[in-house]
Amino acid sequence: MRMIKAALFAAMLVLGVAAPASAQDASETAEQLTVRGFQAYQRGDYATAAALYTRACDEGEPVACYNLAMNYSRGHGVAQDFTRAAALFTRACDGGDADGCFKLGMLLREGSGVTQDYARAATYLNRACDGGNAMACTALGGQYEDGRGVAQDHARAVSLYDHACDGGEVVACTNLAVVYIEGRGVAEDYVHAEQLIHRALALNPSYQRAQEIGLLIELHQLRVELQALTAR
Repeated sequence: MRMIKAALFAAMLVLGVAAPASAQDASETAEQLTVRGFQAYQRGDYATAAALYTRACDEGEPVACYNLAMNYSRGHGVAQDFTRAAALFTRACDGGDADGCFKLGMLLREGSGVTQDYARAATYLNRACDGGNAMACTALGGQYEDGRGVAQDHARAVSLYDHACDGGEVVACTNLAVVYIEGRGVAEDYVHAEQLIHRALALNPSYQRAQEIGLLIELHQLRVELQALTAR
């Protein structure tokens, strides 16, 4: 998860959402405050970034709420405070920010700053997944696979992993490969599992778990070939 939403800010700057010279200009919009917060963060001035994000968040800018929550979760420019971060992620999520929903869902899973609650985590992860956050789809798929906070549903887990894998999530592609190897909710299919591992490694060649699963698939193929030879 990126620390700040750089692409959005770049677009704002291109469209002319420029920061005024005075840091105290009361006429600044929430978007302008957020852009200046981003610029301050990029300079390493975390305290100024947090102050600007606070102003923008208070004016209803969900991206600013998300970035401020990240500051609190990392202790950048403010004292580290997961409870405050959770409250800010909630505001971001309620404002339509899918990444905020994802972060809140993960805090609920971990019990960081909030009471651990897998059912509530699933609710927010679902919102994030619907909003296009592939990591949220992966995390939610894991909950359906394990039956944590939701009724165990292997078919739903497969669907979520598949969606996340299509969205470029290496963990989802790897998890889905394991599902096909073990035949959970789908027919056992080592060929498809191998294809999924190839996709995972194309996304991240150094992802160790995908490398390990790939080796298991190769060993399985060798055993099959050996059995075929001995059966002749």
